[in-house]
Amino acid sequence: MQQTTQADTAAGPAKSSGYLDAVSGQACFRALLPTYQAALAQATVPCTALVVACFRDDGALLMVRPAAPAAAAWDLPHGKLPLTANLTDYAEELLAHHTGVWPATLRLFGLIDWGPAAIQAGWGWTACLWGAVGAIGRLPPGTWGGRAFLPPGEAQARTVADCWGALRRQTLAAATAQFTAECDYWLVQSAGALQRQQRDDSL
Repeated sequence: MQQTTQADTAAGPAKSSGYLDAVSGQACFRALLPTYQAALAQATVPCTALVVACFRDDGALLMVRPAAPAAAAWDLPHGKLPLTANLTDYAEELLAHHTGVWPATLRLFGLIDWGPAAIQAGWGWTACLWGAVGAIGRLPPGTWGGRAFLPPGEAQARTVADCWGALRRQTLAAATAQFTAECDYWLVQSAGALQRQQRDDSL
């Protein structure tokens, strides 16, 4: 979710540092239900970019960094969304082609609202999706120079400390909360099924 990438290719034209400072003060993460995906496509302000949080079964989060500079900070996979593309389908394609990871599931959990100044300049929304890893292959050459699966706390620590740092941390925290809630739900369901089976066996 590096803003230089989004400003140049996904959200809108690059601006001066003063302008970006103003936008960073207005930008915020907004939580959404997956059912809002259809409404996003019909919104007056288009969705022009996406960021994906993809978790392994152990809770480690897929992070990437550019090929140069070598010390570039880790970030969530992200990219420009073509105007006619289906959000979920394109997110799967982006992960597979650029990170070598195939997701088992992907769901919308929020969007980044860049604020009035950015929208007036032609920026769009950035959709935020989370999902579970289905399969892992080799890192394809090209877009990203490094790939790692990091515990959420370490992923937070490795994000760059710039004017977008708070927004990155908020998005990461929201994605992690979604993953944790999903795991808790299935644990409860499994425990309930086991209790019912034990009760039936005792009858």
